Amino acid sequence: MVIENHAHRMRLSGDVYEESSAFWRPVLSVGKKQSVRSGLLKLGVGSASGYVITLAVSPFLMRLYSPAEFGLFGVFGAIVAMSSILATMSFELGILGAPNRPSSMQFAITAVSLAMLATLFATPIGFLLALWFPQVGLPAWAMAAAFPVCLVAVLQIVAINWAIRTDQTGVAARATFASLAGRSFFHIVFGYVFGGLGSLIAGEFSGRILGWLAAERGTLRVVIARLVRGPSTLFSHISRNRQYAVHVTPSTAIEVALVWVPAPGFALVYGPAAGGFLALVQRLGSAPLTVLNQSMGQLVHRHAGAVLGVDNNRVLRLIGAVLVGTLPLLALLMGSLWLRGAEVAAFVFGEQWRAAGMVALAFTPLYYVQFLSLITNRLILVMGYMRMKLAGSLLHLAILCLSFPAARLLDLDWLGAMALQASALTVSHLLIFLVVLVAVARYRRPGSELQAG
Repeated sequence: MVIENHAHRMRLSGDVYEESSAFWRPVLSVGKKQSVRSGLLKLGVGSASGYVITLAVSPFLMRLYSPAEFGLFGVFGAIVAMSSILATMSFELGILGAPNRPSSMQFAITAVSLAMLATLFATPIGFLLALWFPQVGLPAWAMAAAFPVCLVAVLQIVAINWAIRTDQTGVAARATFASLAGRSFFHIVFGYVFGGLGSLIAGEFSGRILGWLAAERGTLRVVIARLVRGPSTLFSHISRNRQYAVHVTPSTAIEVALVWVPAPGFALVYGPAAGGFLALVQRLGSAPLTVLNQSMGQLVHRHAGAVLGVDNNRVLRLIGAVLVGTLPLLALLMGSLWLRGAEVAAFVFGEQWRAAGMVALAFTPLYYVQFLSLITNRLILVMGYMRMKLAGSLLHLAILCLSFPAARLLDLDWLGAMALQASALTVSHLLIFLVVLVAVARYRRPGSELQAG
């Protein structure tokens, strides 16, 4: 049996543009080859630098904005995060896993095109919904502004993914740093000059534009050119890759909900103060996860496709090295939080935030296994086990929802309820992590047995 060449088949179908075209060559140009270790180092430095700035400015932000303003900004951020996933149907993930660069560009075109169409329709709808349902809490203008910010966030993610796909990890690192540092800088400047919710939203928008421009290398021009030529190939590409919309998007949306739901949930069940403590910890703890997902997660996704099914032990050794390198750091962090977490929180953020130290101790193991899941989630995508990813996300969501009534049944206070929820979610993430490792060890690339025969 003859195995068709995938790239040739894609060209014949008209799904991608020819690499030989003079128009596409600048965008599809090959970046300089580099090792995985070099790429990790560049992305790690850029991400860590941006995160350090985020940490450094947090105490100042707590004094420029009120808790109520931060709460509304949290609602705004949740809308942006969820919209960024639903608007693109997760097609931006295909940029890193496609077999060749023209195919990767088609995934970028699809993701940005869908985000542009979603923004066009969702902006006026969001404005009207905020007017009709003021219970949401956001002003109508803020609700409408969430969707243009979502579009810029998609442009930034696509540009960073494309930079990694073309082995330009330095560009991706600079863009990640520019986005994180830019948002922090603009939040402080606008907060000092103007203040209020509008300054937080304007800072978010400005910082994301800065991150996008730092990584943009012509992908938006390609998207506009494709839309002008006609959307027929866009629809056919969506149809052929509908597993992203059917399996990946729901599971990814659930994972984002797992980040945003706990703080409002505790505020509703145990009072606003409890939700406020968790919101602060999530701001500090979820930021590195987002950074790592935009750096190491993408890089693993980029290179795992060439290794999985060929040398699975190499992937397992990489994960083992990550465990050996990070577990001592986890132990050191938890020991520090146990001994001085409350005192540090009171000193940095003010006496009213003292309890945040114990909340951080409860959620640190969960953030660690979520960090490990950034790697395994990418491996699931490379292997094509979309149902496994969706099943794992549903398991986490079920545990999150059941933890609230379970804490009530056990008559736990808010801190005990947080410890229960964080522990249960840690166990569920660890279980999925182990299942994925077994799947990696047994994985065989489709067609490898036929080629061997």
